[in-house]
Amino acid sequence: MKLIVLMSVVLLLGWCSLARNPEEEGEQEGEWMGAEYRTLPDCLAAIKAATKSDLKIITDKPTVVSGRLIATDKPFSCMQEVTGSKGTFFKALFQE
Repeated sequence: MKLIVLMSVVLLLGWCSLARNPEEEGEQEGEWMGAEYRTLPDCLAAIKAATKSDLKIITDKPTVVSGRLIATDKPFSCMQEVTGSKGTFFKALFQE
């Protein structure tokens, strides 16, 4: 139970560290894209291909990899999800 709480806190802090206020930096907020992949490497490769950008990895854990796109400095993440109906997969999220 302690491990689950600790992982939740780490994930939340990692995601919060990626959050920025686009209005403060003069950016327009981009549209978030997402998809599901069977493996973590497939998830990361799909983000690289879709954004045509290399990835600056900040969080590198077996169940979540997140960071920023080098070309645009916008956030991305691949996070493991487990459901009863879909099983285990990795959800990709990135901002265009």
